[in-house]
Amino acid sequence: MHDLGLDETTELPRLRVELLTPVVQVTVGQPVTVSLRIVNTTPVIETISIELLALMAESTQQHPERITLFPEESLEAELELIFTPALPAGSHEGLVVVRGGSGSVLPTELPLIVEVPSGPALGLQAEPPQRTGGRSERFEVLLDNVGNTPLDLRLRAVDAERVCELSFNRPRQTLRVAQSTGIDLLVRAKRKWAGAPIEHVITITADADEVVETAEIRYRQKAVFTPGVITVLTLALIVGLWAAVMLFGIERVFSDPPQTKTVPASFTEGIGNDTLDPLLVGGGVAGTVVASSTDAPVERVTIEVFAVDGSLVGATATAADGTYELDGLLPGRYRLRMRATGFTERWWPDATDPTGALELPVGAGAHALAPAPPEHGPPPPPGGVVVGRGRG
Repeated sequence: MHDLGLDETTELPRLRVELLTPVVQVTVGQPVTVSLRIVNTTPVIETISIELLALMAESTQQHPERITLFPEESLEAELELIFTPALPAGSHEGLVVVRGGSGSVLPTELPLIVEVPSGPALGLQAEPPQRTGGRSERFEVLLDNVGNTPLDLRLRAVDAERVCELSFNRPRQTLRVAQSTGIDLLVRAKRKWAGAPIEHVITITADADEVVETAEIRYRQKAVFTPGVITVLTLALIVGLWAAVMLFGIERVFSDPPQTKTVPASFTEGIGNDTLDPLLVGGGVAGTVVASSTDAPVERVTIEVFAVDGSLVGATATAADGTYELDGLLPGRYRLRMRATGFTERWWPDATDPTGALELPVGAGAHALAPAPPEHGPPPPPGGVVVGRGRG
């Protein structure tokens, strides 16, 4: 309690004030009330004001708001204080000052003890809360010590699928009271080649011995080939194929047709005896038999054709005009035998047996041309020659 008295220098009196709560304990975020009893010991009416010095409070408010005291009048008043949560833990000393409005009294100062308990608190925020990227992205983690004690923080992060590589540039951080800082978080994950983006939900945790805070971020990871890129590539492929088809078609339309050779199927397969048709590919012999004395044609003379191995290949007879013709002979060399009733047998050109006969060449698609001497035999032959005629 401070009594009315005279100041030795100014000779001004002081108000009588008693601090009813000399020690108060602060609850973080809650108002605290200081009670006083004030007596006006002056002969004049005083308007009283109360304030707190030496300690910074977020707000102060006296009750009642307006205090007026007549001489010798007393009143109990209150001073309501709200302190910042960042007020350091421990014991702090302030001054409660009571003033009179008349100017005829000196301010009365009373010591006040404020006990502040430990109140750790942390602000945690990630910026931005969501990112879209490819192989990796960075997030900034903002830390703010909003309590009244220093914090030794440990940082960790984990994604729900456990597929991301997560690393902080500073996994441990000490913050003083009211200190703020930013820490980088690097997120890496293997990308898909194609498909829709994948969203990774990541939880960030910062903890000290007495405080734990979490924040959530989302990393939307795009594939290597996004749907837009695939669409562009597909369109480019379609345009390329269309251009190639058009170019090829134009070249085919305006270019000369390639020269080709057509061969029968037998060109590669070959012709065997079972498929060979002598009438189509063979030759033949033809001629006329006439009497040598009269040049009259001789009919019914048998003409036989033998191969060089002595086998009979074919035979025909002369017509009424003495002509004969035998087709269907394969290209090669042949011997001719001519015989008839009343004539001596002859081998072409004028031999009595095959050993003295000559070989007559026959080509493909042609008739051999072979003149022959007169026929002989009993009775004396009318005479005749084989006059060759033919084609090719």
